[in-house]
Amino acid sequence: MGGLGIVAEPRRATHDHFQRIKQDHGAAREVIEKLKATTPRARKQRYELFDHLKIDMWVHHKVEEALFYSHLRAGKEMHGEAMEAYYEHHMANGAFEELNTFPFDSEERGMKFKALCELVEHHMKEEERDFFPVAKKVLSKEESLLTGERFDKRKRVVMAALQPPDVKRDLANLTKVEPSFERLLGSACDHLQTSLSSALAVRPSGHINLSPTSVARATSTPSSA
Repeated sequence: MGGLGIVAEPRRATHDHFQRIKQDHGAAREVIEKLKATTPRARKQRYELFDHLKIDMWVHHKVEEALFYSHLRAGKEMHGEAMEAYYEHHMANGAFEELNTFPFDSEERGMKFKALCELVEHHMKEEERDFFPVAKKVLSKEESLLTGERFDKRKRVVMAALQPPDVKRDLANLTKVEPSFERLLGSACDHLQTSLSSALAVRPSGHINLSPTSVARATSTPSSA
């Protein structure tokens, strides 16, 4: 069986890459069916379901491209199939963004959403039915397990980065690290001040004040010109 030379990691995934992709496909199909079942009056539900589907599919596409299709695109066996997948991902992501420009209860949005669902379903079926059997001959079982584990890790990282910021949590975390950060800043400022004084031969009367307090004041208070 062929292999792509993917470097091993200590831990192992319980699902290989193909199983993980199918899980995401199943989740996407479920959300799509829920969206189809909503009525125009369920505006909030439609918005939440659509936003969830759009973000999850975007992350799925990007992680899949980085971990899977990039390797296949570089080889000869499945270069054409990989490029087709990139193109279909691009079309789907663009269609998701275009739908945001139409009111949820408009007839045109409904028609475009139907076309998007057909595109997504076509892509998922093609992957599962035609693409995976050939890819399994290129990827070894070990590589499939490794990419399955990395798929989960990358998705968690990207998903977290796309979430709205929690200001209170971020401020609390900043407060926790502030003492150590201040000590680090003080040490760096002392070293910089010594280096500048030595290099420029600055006399005591013209000594540059680079204490953490002065640096903080200089960077936080606008100059009065």
